[in-house]
Formats: sequence, C-alpha cells, structure tokens
Amino acid sequence: MQGTVLGQLVHANLQAGSLAAAAAYAAELSKCAGSNPLTHALLETSRARIHLARREFVPPLEAAGAAEALYASVGLGRYIGMTLQMQAEALAGLGESERARRTISQAIDVLKETSHPRPLAGAYRVMTRITGRRQYELAARKLLGEVAL
Repeated sequence: MQGTVLGQLVHANLQAGSLAAAAAYAAELSKCAGSNPLTHALLETSRARIHLARREFVPPLEAAGAAEALYASVGLGRYIGMTLQMQAEALAGLGESERARRTISQAIDVLKETSHPRPLAGAYRVMTRITGRRQYELAARKLLGEVAL
C-alpha cells in the first residue's frame, strides 16, 4: 500500500513539474520495493518517468524495459503498454526513430486491447511526436473527447 501511495506521489510531482520532490519520493519508494515484483515495477516506471522528464534517455530505456518484464510476468497488459510508450520516448530522444516508431506501435496495439482511453491517447500523442503525422493527434483528441462525454 505504501508503495502505491509513493508511486502516486512521484507521478503527481512530475505532473506539477517538481522533479526534486518526485526523485525524493522515488528514493523512498526504492526502500519499499523489496521482493514485491509490482512495487519493483512501479519503482522502475517511476525512475523512467523521472529520467524522461530530465531529458535523459538511456536510463529510462533500461528502467522501462525492466518494468515491462516485471509487468509481463504478472500479466498486466495496460502497464506493459505504458512501459513500451516510455521506451519509445527514450528511443526517440536517442535519435533511434525507426525503433521508436516500432515500439510506440507495439504500445498502441497493447493499449487498444487493455487500457482506458487516456493512456491510449497519450500513446497516440507520442506517435505524433515520433512520426510528425497529425492523424495520431486527431485520434488522441477523439479518444479524449469520448472520455469527456
């Protein structure tokens, strides 16, 4: 339970632009991870988000890959899609456009099957940044419009 709350605090602080606070909560989360694979996956996901926010691309690629493996081991598809999205963002930041495109395509496929509209819309927005194609932004807006209804 404590790990979940700390993970939410990491996410909230990242949304608010407070990287220092997010990193501090991630440090606390690392103390809770222990042998629980879900808490460890949450920690890796949090680390990946922090590094992406700092525009550091190798560490989130590794952290998101580790989180993906952990989520796959317990069958949480939605979270696999989200970790693939983070990997795609990291690959794009490293200039590996084709790998980034393939990875975000995988993320979208997974999220279509397992997720709510908001995470899928986020993946479409990443696809827009990677490919430069407006059609994906329009798909994201349509999904978010459906949520608002």
